[in-house]
Amino acid sequence: MNKYYIGTRLRGFSKKFLTERKKLISLEEEYLPHITFVRPFFTKKEEDVLQKFKETCENFREPMKFRLENWGIFDVMKKEEKIVYAGVNSNKSLDLFVDSLEKNLTQLILYESKKISDERVLHATLSVEKDSRIIESILKEEFFSIDQYLLRTFISKNKKIITEYDFFLQRILNEEESADKNLFKKTIETFKEKTGLTPSKNGFISKN
Repeated sequence: MNKYYIGTRLRGFSKKFLTERKKLISLEEEYLPHITFVRPFFTKKEEDVLQKFKETCENFREPMKFRLENWGIFDVMKKEEKIVYAGVNSNKSLDLFVDSLEKNLTQLILYESKKISDERVLHATLSVEKDSRIIESILKEEFFSIDQYLLRTFISKNKKIITEYDFFLQRILNEEESADKNLFKKTIETFKEKTGLTPSKNGFISKN
């Protein structure tokens, strides 16, 4: 049965920061730095899910900001394993967006498993670990807060992105467009125009 989830890819400095730390743990494991908005689910109504996803995204036109700012851990089903993650501090508009996704899709999907926590904790998973020494070494490492804006959000099917919504171009992207680097440059240019900010490795630089 096909498995889906909804999230956003991390880019720029945040992607580099987490990818470098992942390599310290595992050079072989494939890693896509991302934040999950709607946890893994199944559906028999893919087209309806895609339509609700599009409609929900279209209702959010103001830039949504968030910050990666700390390390944390979740317990998982196997007591010896821990999920090590980068915590996300979100603003009200991003929280409302995630709430809207869950509400609008609830009649169309079946979640793969229960929530890890009753309280929503937006996060970017770094690794699932058994070795307490590795976990402790990650948690001790200094975390530099990283401000970000939600540029796009995707739907993944069997670990492959099948569609993505661009909040700054205000349109749905198919699989090919989602991977188009030239189109992403347009996203960044539109972001700069709308916010007056330029992304850099040290944060956002104002034009003023």
